[in-house]
Amino acid sequence: MALVNVDVDLLRTLLVVAEVRSFTAAGEALCRTQSAISLQIKRLEQIVGEKILDRGSGKSIELTKTGEVVRAYAHQILKLNDALVAEVKTSPAVSKLRIGLPDDYAELLLPKIIREMSKRNEMVEMQIISDLSTRLGEMVDNRQLDVAFVTRDEGVTGFGLLNEKLSWVSAEGAQVVNETPLPLALFPEGCGVRRNALAALDAAGRRWRMAYCSSNFSTLRTAILEKQAIGVLPSRAVPASMVELGSKEGLPVLKSSELLVRVAPQASAELIRITSQLLRAFEVDLDPGSGHGFNDTERPQLHA
Repeated sequence: MALVNVDVDLLRTLLVVAEVRSFTAAGEALCRTQSAISLQIKRLEQIVGEKILDRGSGKSIELTKTGEVVRAYAHQILKLNDALVAEVKTSPAVSKLRIGLPDDYAELLLPKIIREMSKRNEMVEMQIISDLSTRLGEMVDNRQLDVAFVTRDEGVTGFGLLNEKLSWVSAEGAQVVNETPLPLALFPEGCGVRRNALAALDAAGRRWRMAYCSSNFSTLRTAILEKQAIGVLPSRAVPASMVELGSKEGLPVLKSSELLVRVAPQASAELIRITSQLLRAFEVDLDPGSGHGFNDTERPQLHA
């Protein structure tokens, strides 16, 4: 059986007619003509398939048994309809913020982002997308993302946010760092951190092989913790389950990774406002002595 939708406007007309017992009076109450009220009732009867009003000559209008059933449901339907409209009109607007960030920076960035939005009590639905910086930059340009945190690399640009020290990491007690070639667990090509790590190894004359490659850090984490490879992470994002490696293990120093912020072109004023608030997390939460914060001349200025 095909579903039939009943126009709430027809139900509202029925309730008024049933109350005043007159098409003319109902028309005055609803600012419609008597003929318009009559047509609405006729349309409702066609949908229901039965007569709902008894319009006897010289008598006031009365509801039929079917009409009484329809009126009972009409009361419930219109009550829900009016409650919905009232709720939407009185509730604050909910904004959506589509955020992109490299997977290896998620544990470093997300707590700051979430705390800042919670502190400011913003009614924001945050949609988090993790991918390579090059892809995230393209998604911002194509308006698939509102804002992205990306690492500087060839063709990747944005507002400078902070310089992040990188560290070689492995599972505690792992001996893979002594293997030749050195087994690595890194992100795919297009990742600035990967390019940084391989360039450092090549410059130091250290042979390497790509043992595990994935755009999902949980996969790389598993390989590292299973002592099958070493990886690279922002130093402040190294989990307690891993240890940092360096010159003692014969590994070259890694260049710092510059984290950038990229905002969608022609961003709305609301997006600019929310993004500006979000960036405050990286000013107030960073260690003042780390040199990562903005000064007055470095702070990104976002404009609609």
